[in-house]
Amino acid sequence: NGLTNTFVVKSNPFLRYSIGVFETIDEARIFRNHLVKIGFDDAFVASYQNGKRIKIESPY
Repeated sequence: NGLTNTFVVKSNPFLRYSIGVFETIDEARIFRNHLVKIGFDDAFVASYQNGKRIKIESPY
């Protein structure tokens, strides 16, 4: 479906997909809304710093 910058992470027993690299949280949230509209209802925003996931105020 044309999604680029896609990464797959195996997290037993699930596969998690990471899509996109964004400069701002607003850009990421706009893209998340697009994903929800095309059927990825459980999409959320995750933030990373120096390769480690960091907590953000709201991932939705």
